[in-house]
Amino acid sequence: MPEQLVFDGFGKAPREPSDPVFFALLPDAPAQVKIDTIGQALSREHGLRGRRTALDRLHVSLCGVRHPRDRTRELVPVADGIVADLVIEEFDAMFDRALSFKNRSGNYPLVLTGGTGQILGLYRALVGRLARAVGGNEHARIEPHVTMLYDPTMIMVQPVEPVRWTVRELVLIHSLRGETKHVILGRWPLEG
Repeated sequence: MPEQLVFDGFGKAPREPSDPVFFALLPDAPAQVKIDTIGQALSREHGLRGRRTALDRLHVSLCGVRHPRDRTRELVPVADGIVADLVIEEFDAMFDRALSFKNRSGNYPLVLTGGTGQILGLYRALVGRLARAVGGNEHARIEPHVTMLYDPTMIMVQPVEPVRWTVRELVLIHSLRGETKHVILGRWPLEG
């Protein structure tokens, strides 16, 4: 793997910044609408004014990639090699809690979290492959979530109506910084 193409926690980071590229899971259309409806309801309930995430940008991030700007397209064959023989069956994702994540910016992400066992299993399998391919920490951790919006008001954890969808593929997304646009660079179906 070229040294300049580096997955979160794996290998040596490039010197120049780049647009975010990351492996992710995408909710299906009915789940997108339900997530947006929950975001609307929480905004009304708590007086939030932050703009909600566009339906086509809702996702669950798994693992990011740091790389020079001019090498984004090179990530696809690298990702292919890492996930080519990954055998994970389709599974149902479920999110049933909303809360704000703390951060230093004071503009807090309002997210959905919940039943994440199989998402964590997929994440661990991916992280293990990345560690073998480029070196790094196999024990990196995430809290699977879907970001609904950002707002200066923090919301404590609360139950919401569960959002479910069948995860059928893993995707590699290029997030165009400043354009609020996602470009899907690659798709890998899970086993049916």
